[in-house]
Amino acid sequence: MTRERDIRVCRRKLLFFFFFFCFCCCCCGCYYRCGFLFCCHFFGGRVFCYRYCKTLFVAFSLFVYVVYFAMQTSVKLNILSLNVRGIQDQIKRRSIFSFLKDFKANIYFIQATYSELKDEIIWQNEWGGEIFFSHGTNHSKGVCILINLAIHCQVVYCYSNKSGRIVQITITFGSKNLSLCNIYAPNNQTNQLEFMQELNNCMIDKTDLSALIVGGDWNWTLSEKDKIGGTVWVPTNHLTIRG
Repeated sequence: MTRERDIRVCRRKLLFFFFFFCFCCCCCGCYYRCGFLFCCHFFGGRVFCYRYCKTLFVAFSLFVYVVYFAMQTSVKLNILSLNVRGIQDQIKRRSIFSFLKDFKANIYFIQATYSELKDEIIWQNEWGGEIFFSHGTNHSKGVCILINLAIHCQVVYCYSNKSGRIVQITITFGSKNLSLCNIYAPNNQTNQLEFMQELNNCMIDKTDLSALIVGGDWNWTLSEKDKIGGTVWVPTNHLTIRG
């Protein structure tokens, strides 16, 4: 928030100097037309000074426009989410990493990684960038957030739960802090309720809710028409949870 406030102050100062400069240029122009401009009499007369003022005015206006437009430009962030159903096998894992890179996203949420603590260094070397883990077992659960090396961001905070279902990071991207949360919800309704309570507490305690993106595999749908195959759909009331 402090950085955004500083940017707003900078914009106001820039606009102030721009209008002040316009005022000065207009005054110079009026002095020339009225014949009172004599400071450059020895450098080619008033015509030179007037043309110089116009050139300077155009150059400064262009500079202000470019800087102000750069401040206003929004930053685009692409995120891809995928349930990989286990990547303990090296051939499959490298194939998945190559598949993800083809999409050229900035951030990748992957679920059901089946990762363990001993896998971290190997997987990061194969990916070629930062990976943030929440480990499950070598045959279930596990979530990761992978960052594309091509983007310029700084990770300022990381949290992962012990069950291998939630990993959350906060990054500085552009001029903003943004929280990213990758989840892998259980498919059992009783466990889903406990999971949602944990996720709810995590988001309230550890993130700025106004700058938060949550993605992943929720393992349930809001309506029956959104579900194809698998177990019979049953309604849930998980969205009624409050902190």
